[in-house]
Amino acid sequence: MIHRLTNSFGKVYMTIYVDREEKWLRYIREGYQSENNIKTGMAALTDTIRQTGLECVLGDLSLVVGPISYSQWTAIEWAPQASKAGLKHMALVVAPEAIAGVGLENFKNSQTHVETKVFFELEEAKRWLRQFCKVR
Repeated sequence: MIHRLTNSFGKVYMTIYVDREEKWLRYIREGYQSENNIKTGMAALTDTIRQTGLECVLGDLSLVVGPISYSQWTAIEWAPQASKAGLKHMALVVAPEAIAGVGLENFKNSQTHVETKVFFELEEAKRWLRQFCKVR
């Protein structure tokens, strides 16, 4: 299952994949992320968590342009909802030089609902997440 979210200009800003082999959801954000894009994307991710029953998410934000704002909203509003939907572990990947990393660290440090770790390398994030998302 692949779910693509587009902005008002028709550009994809978030794609959600169900990876049955790895037992996780993977999402890729790209381009500039407005408040609406962030909130709509996270709502779609929560719905997909609920529908699939998967407990792990791999978020790739290495293609994001500019900051990832609204870390307080994601920590206070979204994380409890995602946890209630079944999310337990989340690996977030960001480019080392990206401004987005600051917002992700703020999110990680501001909430306790979902075990979250920020990475600069996709393969390292996958290795970490695999310890939680084994075939049951």
